[in-house]
Amino acid sequence: MLAHLGNSLVRSLRLIDPSRVEVKTLAAWREAWLELGAGRVELEVPLRIFRVGIEYLIRGDEKVFLDLVSVERKVLRQALGLEEANGAESSS
Repeated sequence: MLAHLGNSLVRSLRLIDPSRVEVKTLAAWREAWLELGAGRVELEVPLRIFRVGIEYLIRGDEKVFLDLVSVERKVLRQALGLEEANGAESSS
């Protein structure tokens, strides 16, 4: 069940419209999930992707993706509905 929860958290990123949600709300939501999922091995990777996804929604800067390994960046880009920029992800 935790694996499904983690997957759903990552997929939920696409549903967030950062222009309609305050930064402090996004940050609080991120912190709550990180706290609740701490120490749960099944949530480690999804929460890392979720954390960076929320940071991207707050900043709007893809440089935050560099906190993730290549495979995780690809998952996040797909979750957010972003196109791969010139195949950069596939060469990392």
